[in-house]
Amino acid sequence: MLFGRRLGRPLSSAKKDLLNEGDTKYLIQTSSDGDSKLNPSTFFHFTPKSLNVEIGFGAGEHLSHQCALNPNEGFIGCEPFINGACAFYQKALNSNLNNVRIYRDDALQLLSVFTPKSLDKIYVLFPDPWPKKKHHKRRLLQESTLNLFHDLLKDTGQLLIATDHVDYAEWITKKIKKTPYFIWQNQEDPEKLFPNWTETRYQRKALIQNRKAVFFHLIKNQLFKE
Repeated sequence: MLFGRRLGRPLSSAKKDLLNEGDTKYLIQTSSDGDSKLNPSTFFHFTPKSLNVEIGFGAGEHLSHQCALNPNEGFIGCEPFINGACAFYQKALNSNLNNVRIYRDDALQLLSVFTPKSLDKIYVLFPDPWPKKKHHKRRLLQESTLNLFHDLLKDTGQLLIATDHVDYAEWITKKIKKTPYFIWQNQEDPEKLFPNWTETRYQRKALIQNRKAVFFHLIKNQLFKE
């Protein structure tokens, strides 16, 4: 996955302290040797009822909401941008969340070393649409990533995607229909919110600018075998 700058506004001394405190409690630091795979449940100090990943959590509104709502579940948030990590750490530390771990680098780098069928849900909410045609190869949602997500999800696993970008929504729709990996559960009602949804700042911005969001509630196609 490709992204631009990792740091937006320079961090104040207080934000630097916050980043260090958050990293100490939540940061995943891992590497894989060769073909070895990692069981993501080992990142936690308890046995999670289920394991969920959010790729590109922004300021962490949705991630912190889900963590607080589901304390027995484990959550892994992936976000390369430092300002976003700081915003989430503020929420997580204030709420004393203990069921979340953070990876501050390329999400696909981490997911590629997870054991197959180890995740229950993968959230991809309002990803960068990379609108220029020459940049479409940088879009996160490609056939190869859908294949990876299919492999990582349990047989009852869910992939939940949201975008307010019309062209990206059409792109995602084509990828879903072209590949056998997932079944689009809410295809007849694509504006239907996910269960236990909370509004994110990206969704709020879209609403202010009169852009409708499309929600892809995808269920793993258990009939597909590689």
